Amino acid sequence: MDGPFYRDSLKPHVATTVGAVTLSTTNKALVPAQYLPLFPANYFNWIGKAVSARIFGQFTTGATPGNLTDVWYFGNGGDANGTLLVNGGFSGLSANVTGVSFEFDAIFRCMALGTSGGIKVTGKLLIAGMGFVMVPNTLPGTTTVDLTVANYISPQWSRSGSTAESVTFHDVLYEALN
Repeated sequence: MDGPFYRDSLKPHVATTVGAVTLSTTNKALVPAQYLPLFPANYFNWIGKAVSARIFGQFTTGATPGNLTDVWYFGNGGDANGTLLVNGGFSGLSANVTGVSFEFDAIFRCMALGTSGGIKVTGKLLIAGMGFVMVPNTLPGTTTVDLTVANYISPQWSRSGSTAESVTFHDVLYEALN
C-alpha cells in the first residue's frame, strides 16, 4: 500500500458462469445481486473516494435488435431498482449475432456526502464487432443519491428491438481505488 491510496478487489468473486439474461424494454440486471459487493451505509465517506467496476461477458442479438440502453443503478440489485446513476445508449446493434464478447466498465466517484450525496460516473461499453460508446454519451454529471444506506451498484441493460437479445456475464470485478 502506498500511503492511503490503493486498489483492492471487492468480494464476492464469481467462480462460475451464470445463466443468460433475456433483455426487455425495461432495464434488466446483468449480474444477480449475490455476485455484487454490497456497499455498506456511508461506504462513500469522503469526497473523491472511487470504485471501479468491470463486467465481461457474451451478447447475442436477434433479427431486429434495435438499440441498447446501458445504465448503472445504486439500489437492491434487482431489475430497474434504485437510483439511476448514469444512462448511456448504443444505437444500431448488429442483427443475428451470437455470443460476441462485451466489456462494460465504469468508475464511480463520490462528489458529495450524506443523504444528499453525489456520485459521478464515467465509463465505456465495448461490444465485439459493433464498436464502443462512452458512458454517459454526453458530459458526466453528478447524481444525487442517499449514501447513508447500504446498496449495490448494479449494471443493467434494456433493448428497443426484438425479444431475442440476451447477455451472459463471465466475469465481474469491483475494485476500491483509494
